[in-house]
Amino acid sequence: MELKDFLEKVNPHKITNGAPPWDFNKRHEWESKQLYTVFEKLSNHSHILDYGCGSNGTLRHTLFNHYPYSNYYGLEIRNNHSDNDGFTKYEKDNVYFGYDDELELILGKIDAMILGSVFTHLTTEKIEEILDKTLPYYDRGFQIGFSFFESEEIIYYRNNEYSSESFWIVTLTKDFLHNYCDKNNLKLVIHDFVQELDHKIDLGLTYQSFATIKRV
Repeated sequence: MELKDFLEKVNPHKITNGAPPWDFNKRHEWESKQLYTVFEKLSNHSHILDYGCGSNGTLRHTLFNHYPYSNYYGLEIRNNHSDNDGFTKYEKDNVYFGYDDELELILGKIDAMILGSVFTHLTTEKIEEILDKTLPYYDRGFQIGFSFFESEEIIYYRNNEYSSESFWIVTLTKDFLHNYCDKNNLKLVIHDFVQELDHKIDLGLTYQSFATIKRV
């Protein structure tokens, strides 16, 4: 299915999360593009992990609009800033919410992992730490899809007050992503679609790129 058809086949869920995009249509577009990065793994029986899900985990509503009988796992960063306000851990039917320190407990249960606006804030060391935990699972078809800010050099901008491992903005290079995947015999796909930002941020960044990591 082409991305355009995937975007248009369901309507926006019209539920806000703790971070942008705020516009209902833009959020639908952004969350659908995240899902599309792992399109090969989506079905009514799939188990999808939303790592860094935010306070409301709204990606699950987009997932269920597309695949009503799929399974959603949302992990939020423990002691996160405003995105975590009101976050509640629970398990009900085909929805599970927990914290990021449960990642290794969840990885064996899922088909794909999505990280929207997660690698836009973490150091490369922290990104590699997360990716390293997924390495045992690619041989069974596991995939990762994520959004990121692409630039010619890695930039850490304005370290925030919450963690020495996170920043307000982090940009990544294609070389960093390719080198990690080459080292671990993984395939990196940088998609030809992007998400235009609906708000202004520093460094002149106007869009997020999308990528998929899977077994060669």
